[in-house]
Amino acid sequence: MLTFNSYNLRIDQSGSKFLDLELTLTYHSHKVVLVYHLAEGKAQVNRQRLKGSDQIKYEMYDAIKTVAKVAQNWQQLEAALLKQGIQTHYKYLSGTDNVQGISFSKGITKFKGSEIDRSLSYGKLKQLIEFNKQHAQRQHIASVNDITLPNRNSFIDTHGASLLGKLLEPDYDQDTPTPFELLRTKRKLKKGRRI
Repeated sequence: MLTFNSYNLRIDQSGSKFLDLELTLTYHSHKVVLVYHLAEGKAQVNRQRLKGSDQIKYEMYDAIKTVAKVAQNWQQLEAALLKQGIQTHYKYLSGTDNVQGISFSKGITKFKGSEIDRSLSYGKLKQLIEFNKQHAQRQHIASVNDITLPNRNSFIDTHGASLLGKLLEPDYDQDTPTPFELLRTKRKLKKGRRI
């Protein structure tokens, strides 16, 4: 049973009270979710009980999410989705080649990416694909660096010191001041301070 409190009543321009039904239903739906601990998000939805377009929407959601995690470009994403029977359609800005949005269809049912889930909009998918591409490049570079680094023992010269140690040795004596220290002392003398 719906209960109405003073927060749900509004006053119109003529001064009479009326019930804001939208606010009332929103209030009660949030209350039901809190009381009965209903699932939030798409992860906990009972997919076996879904029928019709909702079932197709969740099938598309699952397929796109799994493919988008590994796709490094749009062609890979489209090919992997096509194997699962999902076609990709792009919406272009009128008169240009700039992609404005993305839609997915399975059979005769078609959904915009953001209608399936907000994380499946064109902008979010584009960011995810770019991240996957950069991540793969970083892994490739790291694997190449691991292979091409020579053995540590090959750098040891006849005296037993490593090449890196010789390169890091200072060329000047420790007692002579560095150019920075000379400049600092010169400034202090100019200002009349003690060194």
